[in-house]
Amino acid sequence: MGREITMVQQLRITRIGIGAAMRTGALVGFGLGVVLGILWGAMVAVFSSVIVASLDMSVPAVGVLALIFVPLIAAFIYTTIGAILGFLVSLIYNLSVGLTGGLTLEADNNRPERPVSFI
Repeated sequence: MGREITMVQQLRITRIGIGAAMRTGALVGFGLGVVLGILWGAMVAVFSSVIVASLDMSVPAVGVLALIFVPLIAAFIYTTIGAILGFLVSLIYNLSVGLTGGLTLEADNNRPERPVSFI
C-alpha cells in the first residue's frame, strides 16, 4: 500500500453566537438540574420522612412533594445559571478575539481503519 497524503485543515473561530451559547448553556444546565434535582429530591424525601417519623408528626406527603418540587426548582435554577454563563463566556470570548485572534482548530480527513469507541 502506498503512503497516504494527509490534508490538515485549519479553522479559526473568530466569533461565538451569543444566542446559541445561551441556548446551549441553558440546555446543559437544564439536564444537570434535572439529574441533580432528582438526587436531591430523593435525599430530601428520605431525610424528611425520617425526621417526621421520629418526631411523631402527621405531615402527609412531605417526601412526595420533595420529589416533585426539588427537581423543578433545581432545573429552573440550573437553566438560568447555564444561560447566564453561556452569555458571559461568549461575550468574553468575542471581546478577547481582537487581542488573541481567536482559536485555531485543526482537522484531518483521515478516517481510522476501524471505528473508535470511547466506552
